[in-house]
Amino acid sequence: MKKILAAILICTTLTGCTTKQVHDKYYLQTIYIKNKNDRIYTEMFFYNDNSEIVEADGDNFDEILKNSELSCGKTIFTGHTELIIMNNCDNYETLDYMLNEFKVSPSCKAVLGSDNLDVEYITSDVINVAIEQKKAPKCDIITILSDLDANEAHTIYFNSDSSFQQAVITN
Repeated sequence: MKKILAAILICTTLTGCTTKQVHDKYYLQTIYIKNKNDRIYTEMFFYNDNSEIVEADGDNFDEILKNSELSCGKTIFTGHTELIIMNNCDNYETLDYMLNEFKVSPSCKAVLGSDNLDVEYITSDVINVAIEQKKAPKCDIITILSDLDANEAHTIYFNSDSSFQQAVITN
């Protein structure tokens, strides 16, 4: 009996996140990436209640992540990211970096967006419904990167009024 209790005690103390660890992080839900004059600008939206939109810019994504964490005062966890919106980016390079370095989920959606896009209202749920209704192509990051290896991938382009149309990305 003592062995069972000891095993349960050890398992509960060695696994999972503590409440403090969960509250010390912001969990990235959506990132809007815009490349302008060889500088990267981002807007980040989070799952956390009461979290603000974090805007950051930099020469590379590592710099942007560090600037964003300094701005919001918390570590940013990218593993549950649902949506990447790109504007004027090297799409293959950006998505490859997001998958391999930012460690976003392979099921993360990747779409294109216009300059004056109101990003706050575009969610992966909207995209999932459009895909289910066959109004949009499958646009998860793995599908797009695989298709770009064959030189052409299909995704969605969101206009400034948040309407969308199908789009083709070439490598």
